[in-house]
Amino acid sequence: MAQKNPINSISDSRPLAVITGAASGFGYELAQAFAKNNFDLIVTDYNPAIVEAAEAFRAFGGIVEHIQTNLGAFKGVDGLIQKIQSIHRPIDTVVFNAHVITSGGFGEIPMEEELNSILVNITSVVHLAKHVVQEMKKEHHGRLLFTTGHPEKEYTNYHSVYEASKAFVKTFAENLQAELKDQGITVESFTESSDPQDAEAAALKTFKAIMSERRYVEEHLL
Repeated sequence: MAQKNPINSISDSRPLAVITGAASGFGYELAQAFAKNNFDLIVTDYNPAIVEAAEAFRAFGGIVEHIQTNLGAFKGVDGLIQKIQSIHRPIDTVVFNAHVITSGGFGEIPMEEELNSILVNITSVVHLAKHVVQEMKKEHHGRLLFTTGHPEKEYTNYHSVYEASKAFVKTFAENLQAELKDQGITVESFTESSDPQDAEAAALKTFKAIMSERRYVEEHLL
């Protein structure tokens, strides 16, 4: 279905959020929480299901742009950045949720799978963050949110590259938090629910927690 209103044709009365890995699971539920609470969205995923996901998010009344792209490729991240630039609006929030999990013995997993995991989980995060931080510093406003895996550490054994990549993201977020704290940019990291059946409740809880410092009244949050 064609989108009736381009995202840059409306007023800036709604904040704009960019969410990666939004086609399914925790990313989908978190994007839905933003949509329910009056955010316009740019959502992306490698999975073609991002098209249907974006349509579902539009049902909550906001404007939603989607882009199906491979963040494991430099041009994939560049495509997302170009999409962001094309709308000529400041970004309120960016959620770095896209990730690839490689599972198995390190000596048995094909090298190309491990390298793809590193490209998506680390390289694309740094690439996208570099752009959005530069833009947010101009506005003296913004929020960066990084998912850092599951709380139970269930991937520790036989997920060496995945665990290491998430440790990088956590450290990266902590350092950005210290660097940007006085520049109007908030940086937070959080774990996602490991229970797919609890993803919606966990995502809404996460949304409320990360927005607690904003001028959102608790009873207004859905």
